[in-house]
Amino acid sequence: MFTRHEIEILSTLWKEDRELTKHEIIDLTPDKKWKVTSVDFLLNSLLDKDAIKISGAKRSPDNRRYSRSYSPLITQEEYASSYLNQVMPRADISGVFSALVDTRSIDMETIERIRCTLDRMERELEEQTE
Repeated sequence: MFTRHEIEILSTLWKEDRELTKHEIIDLTPDKKWKVTSVDFLLNSLLDKDAIKISGAKRSPDNRRYSRSYSPLITQEEYASSYLNQVMPRADISGVFSALVDTRSIDMETIERIRCTLDRMERELEEQTE
């Protein structure tokens, strides 16, 4: 499980969809008023949990220093799935799926992706029973 602040860091990385330095994360979350040491702590915690990786280094805008850049190792969807499995380990997956679909607007592209995923899973299950 991740802390609320770790999820906020991950959400920023997911939203930006690019590698970010700790200073960029701070700049992109002005409502948080985070200190650099706090962000360092959170990034190290996420590294320990294999949720993010060090992607490289970037030069600061003032060209005075290099900072590590970070990117996520898990997607939002993987996190959501893991979270649901932890908080609802015995939930009926079809019921959860139906509730998610019923509460969201869904387009044809999403329906097709779901159909492809279900078809693939069905083939895998059939191969296991052969």
